[in-house]
Amino acid sequence: MGGSSELGDLATVSAGHGTRPDAAAAAATRPRFGPGTVAALLLVTAAVKLALAIAFPGFGTGDDTEVLLSAFRAATGLPYEAWNIRSLFLPELVVAPFLALASFLGVGSTDGLRVAAVLPFVLLSTASLALLHRIALRMTGSRAAALLAASLYAVHWIPLGYASTTFPRTASTTAVLAAFLLLLSRRGSPVPPAAAGACLALAATVRYSEVVFLPAAAAVLLLSDGRAGREKLRGLFALASGFAATGLLTMGLFDAVRTGRPFSSLLAFGSHALLERQYSSLEPVQPSWWYLWRLPKWFPLPLVPLAVLGERKLRAPLAVMLLVPLGLLSLVPHKELRYLQGLIPFVCLLVAAGAAQLFSKGRKRTAVALLAASLPWLSFGITFLARKSTAAVEASRLLAKEPGIGTVALSQSWAYGGNLYFPAVSVRDLPVEPANEDLDAVVPGTDRVCLWADVVERSPGLAERLGEHGFTRAATVRSGTSRPVALFARRPAAARAPAAP
Repeated sequence: MGGSSELGDLATVSAGHGTRPDAAAAAATRPRFGPGTVAALLLVTAAVKLALAIAFPGFGTGDDTEVLLSAFRAATGLPYEAWNIRSLFLPELVVAPFLALASFLGVGSTDGLRVAAVLPFVLLSTASLALLHRIALRMTGSRAAALLAASLYAVHWIPLGYASTTFPRTASTTAVLAAFLLLLSRRGSPVPPAAAGACLALAATVRYSEVVFLPAAAAVLLLSDGRAGREKLRGLFALASGFAATGLLTMGLFDAVRTGRPFSSLLAFGSHALLERQYSSLEPVQPSWWYLWRLPKWFPLPLVPLAVLGERKLRAPLAVMLLVPLGLLSLVPHKELRYLQGLIPFVCLLVAAGAAQLFSKGRKRTAVALLAASLPWLSFGITFLARKSTAAVEASRLLAKEPGIGTVALSQSWAYGGNLYFPAVSVRDLPVEPANEDLDAVVPGTDRVCLWADVVERSPGLAERLGEHGFTRAATVRSGTSRPVALFARRPAAARAPAAP
């Protein structure tokens, strides 16, 4: 996409002021960057995500493990109880049917079913890419600008990498983009904003913190041109009504059917995050400016100039959808870059609008240079997949092949997939760096113990303590650059018996 002949229609955007003038409409109907190009982008990126899911079978967080195990529980009866702060709407109603279908088609291996569970996330991320392209086309009238926005999103490491997992925000991002596309409707009917509110309720059901997009959507309605004051108020009421009505079903009724208590997971989440302020992370609290400090990780610095150069009426609603959620998420004590997945599409749209502005001013080389310089920044973060818990999954596969194992103790059991690979085996959880007291409380009665190898090497007393419980280090499980696992097996009784006098 570097040639000026290919991006020439970007220059038509600036005259539109957020609408589609005759020149922009003509550009939109040109054969270049037509449906075939977009379809190829969708197919290639979907194939890449599926290949990444197969190549990196480990887990990155407890979130994707929880979604997978909850879906397996619903589809196959796997013994598992999810954290009570989570809504199981996504794993039970979206992911589990894919597992059931795969089982019906003859997929019987755990790894095969795991890949089947990733399929809905690959499809949803592909839908997000199509929605983003449609939004950019509607806002700019330029097929080149739309393809640029979609291409930036396609290679950005956060949506690309996490779409190859069962990370839930891949699904919520699709709902957010659908809501924003509905908000662009120029019809005076309350149906589009009501439907947008429904989509945002679905996003919030997937992850309750995604409610930060609701005030952003309300601001977009208020900033929209061509709407009278009363029409804006009706739109706000429709947005809120759609959100509330859908939330009553997906959050209230769904939990009532599952647990007998409406909104049970939402209430537990509120108590956990807002009142108790407990976070299951080694770094539970970060400063409010943490996302800005980490800006180069999720917003390539060469793209920052492009993001602020777009035509104002194109830029304003996109900036709102980026800055309002970012500000609200910054107030939450615990922060992770993956929480920003829903913001990345609007970063890409801002950049595409800015590139269009530069092209309209004849500064094509500057735009192309900034875009080219951003590619390493955009894609390098995908290396996080190599740090997934693939070695821990390999350890699970080994344990699943061993006969006679009834109980195992695993440091951070989510990294092993919990009991995914050995559903009949009892799993006990150990901390990342267990103390002797943790081993004394958990290890007795277990058949195998798995700890992180680097922790054992830093603290040789752990191996000694396990030796006192009758364990010896049987293997070190490695896989690529993922964190290796030290596997301890119980010594045979004869080997542990004292020698005869």
